[in-house]
Amino acid sequence: MELGNLGDQKSVGGGVWERRLNFEKGYRIYYAKDGEDLVLLLCGGPKSRQHSDIEEAKRYWKDFKQRKAKMKAAEKAKLNTQLKKKSKRNK
Repeated sequence: MELGNLGDQKSVGGGVWERRLNFEKGYRIYYAKDGEDLVLLLCGGPKSRQHSDIEEAKRYWKDFKQRKAKMKAAEKAKLNTQLKKKSKRNK
Protein backbone atom coordinates (compact mmCIF):
# COMPACT_ATOMS: atom_id res chain seq x y z
CA MET A 1 0.00 0.00 0.00
CA GLU A 2 2.88 2.34 0.79
CA LEU A 3 3.95 2.38 -2.85
CA GLY A 4 0.43 3.09 -4.06
CA ASN A 5 -0.37 -0.49 -5.09
CA LEU A 6 -3.56 -1.13 -3.18
CA GLY A 7 -4.10 -4.62 -4.55
CA ASP A 8 -7.58 -6.14 -4.47
CA GLN A 9 -9.77 -3.06 -4.07
CA LYS A 10 -13.09 -1.67 -5.24
CA SER A 11 -15.24 1.38 -4.72
CA VAL A 12 -18.23 0.76 -2.46
CA GLY A 13 -19.75 4.20 -3.06
CA GLY A 14 -19.76 7.54 -1.31
CA GLY A 15 -16.02 7.99 -1.83
CA VAL A 16 -15.23 4.88 0.24
CA TRP A 17 -13.03 2.05 -1.01
CA GLU A 18 -12.80 -1.54 0.16
CA ARG A 19 -9.60 -3.58 0.18
CA ARG A 20 -9.85 -7.31 0.60
CA LEU A 21 -7.13 -8.95 2.64
CA ASN A 22 -5.91 -12.50 2.10
CA PHE A 23 -6.37 -13.33 5.75
CA GLU A 24 -8.61 -15.95 7.37
CA LYS A 25 -12.32 -15.19 6.69
CA GLY A 26 -11.93 -12.74 3.83
CA TYR A 27 -11.35 -9.67 5.97
CA ARG A 28 -11.82 -6.23 4.48
CA ILE A 29 -10.64 -2.77 5.42
CA TYR A 30 -12.17 0.50 4.27
CA TYR A 31 -10.48 3.75 3.30
CA ALA A 32 -11.10 6.97 1.42
CA LYS A 33 -8.91 9.32 -0.58
CA ASP A 34 -8.42 12.88 0.64
CA GLY A 35 -6.37 14.49 -2.10
CA GLU A 36 -3.07 12.60 -2.16
CA ASP A 37 -3.70 11.08 1.27
CA LEU A 38 -5.40 7.83 2.16
CA VAL A 39 -7.66 7.99 5.20
CA LEU A 40 -8.03 4.63 6.90
CA LEU A 41 -11.55 4.37 8.25
CA LEU A 42 -11.33 2.45 11.50
CA CYS A 43 -13.73 -0.32 10.72
CA GLY A 44 -13.58 -3.54 8.83
CA GLY A 45 -14.22 -7.19 9.30
CA PRO A 46 -15.17 -10.48 7.68
CA LYS A 47 -17.38 -10.98 4.64
CA SER A 48 -20.36 -11.84 6.87
CA ARG A 49 -20.46 -8.23 8.17
CA GLN A 50 -19.59 -6.58 4.87
CA HIS A 51 -22.82 -4.61 4.37
CA SER A 52 -22.89 -3.13 7.89
CA ASP A 53 -19.13 -2.41 7.74
CA ILE A 54 -19.57 -0.52 4.46
CA GLU A 55 -22.37 1.60 5.93
CA GLU A 56 -20.25 2.31 9.01
CA ALA A 57 -17.26 3.27 6.83
CA LYS A 58 -19.46 5.69 4.86
CA ARG A 59 -20.64 7.31 8.11
CA TYR A 60 -17.04 7.65 9.29
CA TRP A 61 -16.01 9.23 5.98
CA LYS A 62 -18.90 11.71 6.08
CA ASP A 63 -17.98 12.60 9.67
CA PHE A 64 -14.31 13.07 8.70
CA LYS A 65 -15.21 15.46 5.89
CA GLN A 66 -17.54 17.47 8.14
CA ARG A 67 -14.90 17.76 10.86
CA LYS A 68 -12.26 18.78 8.33
CA ALA A 69 -14.55 21.50 6.91
CA LYS A 70 -15.22 22.85 10.42
CA MET A 71 -11.49 22.91 11.17
CA LYS A 72 -10.77 24.79 7.94
CA ALA A 73 -13.52 27.31 8.71
CA ALA A 74 -12.16 27.83 12.23
CA GLU A 75 -8.61 28.29 10.90
CA LYS A 76 -9.86 30.81 8.32
CA ALA A 77 -11.79 32.76 10.97
CA LYS A 78 -8.72 32.81 13.23
CA LEU A 79 -6.53 34.06 10.39
CA ASN A 80 -9.05 36.79 9.51
CA THR A 81 -9.13 37.91 13.16
CA GLN A 82 -5.34 38.04 13.27
CA LEU A 83 -5.19 40.04 10.04
CA LYS A 84 -7.77 42.54 11.31
CA LYS A 85 -5.80 43.04 14.55
CA LYS A 86 -2.59 43.52 12.60
CA SER A 87 -4.29 45.98 10.24
CA LYS A 88 -5.58 48.06 13.19
CA ARG A 89 -2.10 48.19 14.74
CA ASN A 90 -0.58 49.41 11.48
CA LYS A 91 -3.00 52.36 11.15
